Amino acid sequence: MTTPSLWETSPVTFRLRLPATWKIHNAFHVQLLKPYRDPNTIFVGRQPPPPPPPVLVQNKPEYEVESVLAHRRRRNGTVELLIRWKGYDPSEDSWVSEFDMGNARRPLHDYLIKQGVTSTTHL
Repeated sequence: MTTPSLWETSPVTFRLRLPATWKIHNAFHVQLLKPYRDPNTIFVGRQPPPPPPPVLVQNKPEYEVESVLAHRRRRNGTVELLIRWKGYDPSEDSWVSEFDMGNARRPLHDYLIKQGVTSTTHL
């Protein structure tokens, strides 16, 4: 069973489960709180903005990488990276071979630093 995200400590005070990185107190007066509303139900029928078109590099479409989210090693030893595409919904995240990251070195470099390694061979 999971810990609740919200619990009442007095008739006018609630505590919230907040990320540890947030440097604020987790107790709030009831007047500061309001129920969460799913934006998909608030704006029913609103179409999301279209994703950006690919950039043409040597007459081939190429999409911009926002960030590298995760990695996995295939049975053949190659590394695949889970990519978040710039301007696209997270449902469009996809696995890409490390060899296809030619023009996206910066996001790959940032991910490797977060992992504490210098190259994909150490993942």
